[in-house]
Formats: sequence, C-alpha cells, structure tokens
Amino acid sequence: MKRQQIRFIFKYKDELYKFLSIFTSNDNSFHFHLYEESDKPFKYFNSSLTEENELKIDIKNPVSSAFIRHKFTFHKSGYIHSTNKHSDRYKDGVKGIPFNEIETSNLILLLAPQKIELLEKYKPKKDGHNFIVPIDEKQSPFSFNFEVFKKSSLNNLPTIPTKILQGPHTYHWNDLEYGLRFYFQKIIGTEIWPESTLILKRVLK
Repeated sequence: MKRQQIRFIFKYKDELYKFLSIFTSNDNSFHFHLYEESDKPFKYFNSSLTEENELKIDIKNPVSSAFIRHKFTFHKSGYIHSTNKHSDRYKDGVKGIPFNEIETSNLILLLAPQKIELLEKYKPKKDGHNFIVPIDEKQSPFSFNFEVFKKSSLNNLPTIPTKILQGPHTYHWNDLEYGLRFYFQKIIGTEIWPESTLILKRVLK
C-alpha cells in the first residue's frame, strides 16, 4: 500500500504557505520535513526535565550545526535522527520512547512556527494530501503539537490541554500500528513570533 505524504499548509491573507510535510515508512517510523530548513544549516535547543517533571528549553543557547538537514525521523525504536538529502545522518544522542512502550499516546514534538508570511509560498501539487490550516491576521504565536498514538487506542486517547486553537486531529494508515494526533496551542506569555521555526521538544526518555 502506498502511503503518500501529508503536507501542512497555512492559509494566511488568501495566500498559501508551506510549512511541514510528513511521511511514514514501512516500519512505522515518522519522517518530518520543515520546508524552511531545506537549504540551511539547522540548529536545535537543548532540553531537560525539571524535578517537577516539566520540560525546560534552553532558548538562549541554540546548538548550531553545519549540517543541512532535509528531514528528522522518529524511529519506532525510539531513536531520533536528522538526515540530509544524501541520506547522511547527524546524530546528537537524543533518544525518545520506543513506540511499543506507549500505552495510548505520547507527545513527541512541539513546533513554534515563524511568522507565517516569512514562509515560502505553496504551489499546489497533485500527489500527497494537504492539510490546510487557516491563520487569522491577528493570530499570535502558537505551538504545533504532535503525538504518536496506538491505533488500537484510537477511541480511548487521553484528553489534551483545554486551551487549544485547533484540533485535535488524528491521522492513521490502514496497514500500520501507530498514527499521529496533532493540535495547535497558544503559547502563553509571548506575542513575538520567532525568527525561525523552533523545535521545542523531541521525545525525552
């Protein structure tokens, strides 16, 4: 069965802007491609868990890299890799939860998009599936949250935070055991859009 990619497109001021595409491989790993990263060295932010089990992000000290990332992959085993267009991998030691240890669903990724009109405009394509997200002109910064869920738990997924902008939405494939749930959530305490999209969380074991 062919599994086509999902594109996430923002509709803003009657224009379409491409943000992210996702596809999944035969082993049920998920591959994320941020369009704005296609031809630029990527950077990421170190994160840690506090004693209260809250996620702490070191926004002030990004880790820079000369690596030109084409996609980052959440493997079913828990490993997370960044890969360029030549299939070379950048490994930074980040490991997440193996999918078989997920009871129902597990948050794997939060993205904080840059200002929408700075993204590249989208030209429609015939292949794949487009998920078009309308963005209001007065929209403040938000996070784009992704969870991996067990398809057998689709009707019994835990509730998500109440203060969300859109969602939740689920997407799953007939021949795979795990799917994705995603939703948009307002970022509290800031009205400033980041200069580039922030990857705010990668799974921590």
